[in-house]
Amino acid sequence: MPKKAVITNGDWIIIFSDPQDSFAVDGDIAIGKILVFEDEAAIDREYPTLFEQLEYSRLSNVREPISACEVGYCVRPGNVAKVMRGIQLLYVENPGIYDPPSPFIKVVPLLFLGSSTGEWLCVKGPDDIEMPSRTEHIPGHILEVEQVSAKLIADCEAVLGELPSPITLADHFAAGLDVLPGVREVRRNMYLVLTGEQPHYFREQPSVSNCRFHDWKQAQGDGVASSPAVWGRSVDPRTFFYSGESQHCAHANVTDLKRSAISAENRSECGPRSGRNGEAFCEIWSFDTRLCCRTCAFETACTSSRIFALPCAPSLTTVGQPSGAMHGPAAEPASELVPLRSRTDLPRQG
Repeated sequence: MPKKAVITNGDWIIIFSDPQDSFAVDGDIAIGKILVFEDEAAIDREYPTLFEQLEYSRLSNVREPISACEVGYCVRPGNVAKVMRGIQLLYVENPGIYDPPSPFIKVVPLLFLGSSTGEWLCVKGPDDIEMPSRTEHIPGHILEVEQVSAKLIADCEAVLGELPSPITLADHFAAGLDVLPGVREVRRNMYLVLTGEQPHYFREQPSVSNCRFHDWKQAQGDGVASSPAVWGRSVDPRTFFYSGESQHCAHANVTDLKRSAISAENRSECGPRSGRNGEAFCEIWSFDTRLCCRTCAFETACTSSRIFALPCAPSLTTVGQPSGAMHGPAAEPASELVPLRSRTDLPRQG
């Protein structure tokens, strides 16, 4: 049943506040659950009730984030069918006096609890965590987010009992994104981002090791460098990671594929996407345009699309490892790298 049912002719409005009760065979058809606003005067007089019944958060299957101690008020033990990790991300353009503006990003770990009826509850971590500006602090930042995320799961289990293991983004995308998209901008430059079984939207180590295209000069030598080159944390283009860092991609063909627009004509080829028609294929394009796809939490969800083929092949040592393994030594060099020189060279997935 829908959350509410409404009938109107533009003058009067009838709201069935509990369609299950009003329309189901076993319903009681309680008069108190059928609200009648007989004319414009009644609507003006009773607008708080009208708003309370139809306001977005009352109808959405995703509630506003709550603290872990509150989960017992919203879901019963044993009713959690799915679990996913996520983050809430705030993006700020930090102006400089002499230097160009730089991105300032804060994240809060989230835990999404899915009920057997299809609703999702969002549980938030206690504090926001600033993304570090220095490369050598990135591993420690990922570890901190992982620790907070793990404690969030433990705190929820202290109230609800043992929870299911977090599902992957690939599994969530395959099930459909109508209720809970992969990325949602809740207000300007504030995003709710699913990360599946991973704690962050990026990983320390890529699934393809020793890729040449993290470095803009090497990509330029191969004739596939993106433009412009990015030598520091940048707001134009929006990219937190820069040339030489493991999370940066300097390959122009990948940038083209990521920013290609979803359309009514190609949506079936793109596969499940959070974006609307006209928006970029890349799930995180609005806040990071050059993140290496092989370090992105959405890697497997995106590469399952037939038309999104990357110029490298994943090794078997990083993707799917337990989160703690992300902080270990780099994998052995992958032999599957393909030195592409134009977009026509991109391998096509079956």
